[in-house]
Amino acid sequence: IPSLQRLDLSSINIHKIWHHSSSPSIGYLNFLQVKRCHNLKYLFPSFLAKDLVQLRRLQISDCNMMEQVIFTDGLVEEHQGRNQI
Repeated sequence: IPSLQRLDLSSINIHKIWHHSSSPSIGYLNFLQVKRCHNLKYLFPSFLAKDLVQLRRLQISDCNMMEQVIFTDGLVEEHQGRNQI
């Protein structure tokens, strides 16, 4: 998907949308709508958020389990583990 500009996600049964990889097309995304994704807990990993330079509009509605829009996914656990040694 070379220039994805709009993405509408509705009623999907997942916990995360993006996991560990980025696509060059994410930099073209300017509108993201997420609705009725009741199991979705996290939207963007922190490493991906920096690539969303064109994102102008983000709509999140009726996502009951949403905990974080931008999450660190492992970075917090790694940092905590280093402090315990």
